[in-house]
Amino acid sequence: MINFPVLWAYMKQFRTPKSLELFAEKLGVEPIALEMLECTWSQKDFAWAFPMKGKGGVITGIRLINEDGEKWFVPGSQEGSFSVLGPIDSDIQKVIGIIQFEYETKKQPTWQQS
Repeated sequence: MINFPVLWAYMKQFRTPKSLELFAEKLGVEPIALEMLECTWSQKDFAWAFPMKGKGGVITGIRLINEDGEKWFVPGSQEGSFSVLGPIDSDIQKVIGIIQFEYETKKQPTWQQS
């Protein structure tokens, strides 16, 4: 069984301010929106990672999204919600929409369209 809080702590060391800024630019949001969703980088998966939390705020899974817009979960992830470290604004709503819904249509992600 995966210890998601430990895995998350490990992943966090690979996120840099510049990489987060570039990802935010691709999504058309401010970097603070990704920070508030605790977005980080999974070096192993070469993908952006978002923690999912269960009761008591414990990380129960991790959602991954690569640069091509493909999304998946770290194996063993259990359902949880994406928690926000502060008030929800339109940028945060946009990111949540992207990580939850947009890619399921198999269309080109909005942030990659010309």
